Amino acid sequence: MDDIEMIYNFKEHGLQCINNTRNMTIVLTLVATQLEFDYQTGNLITIFGYLPLFNAKKKNIDLPAVFIDTDFSIDMNDFDYCPGIAYEYCEWFPKSEKYLLKGGIPIVCFDRENKRILIGTKDQNDKSIKINKNIICGLDHDCNLKYLLISIDLIIE
Repeated sequence: MDDIEMIYNFKEHGLQCINNTRNMTIVLTLVATQLEFDYQTGNLITIFGYLPLFNAKKKNIDLPAVFIDTDFSIDMNDFDYCPGIAYEYCEWFPKSEKYLLKGGIPIVCFDRENKRILIGTKDQNDKSIKINKNIICGLDHDCNLKYLLISIDLIIE
């Protein structure tokens, strides 16, 4: 999946992804940010969409010391999916909401120097999965999504 390039555009307050692989996908939203999953496998492919950073906590975001190089998947057999409908991630996976949202708003940190965005809460006990060169997911001990760590290739001011 090295054919993905991640871009953050401050003019549009948006996360853009150039993904040269085209699979049939399902998109789950995290408020206005979109998580794109392969429809056949349930694997997370990429993240894109509206993600304003003006209220993001500014801090150094370190990469996890240890991570597994594998896929983060959702079980597509559990869903009655209708094409063209937007589904909220935390409605399908409510146990992740406490990690990803506070008052219905994504918990976001931004590290301009290292070009990283963290959505959710990250700590030392998380199981970290490297999806591709731009995305690392953190899971709790029950495999609920705790965070999305996004490495940006290009920042447009």
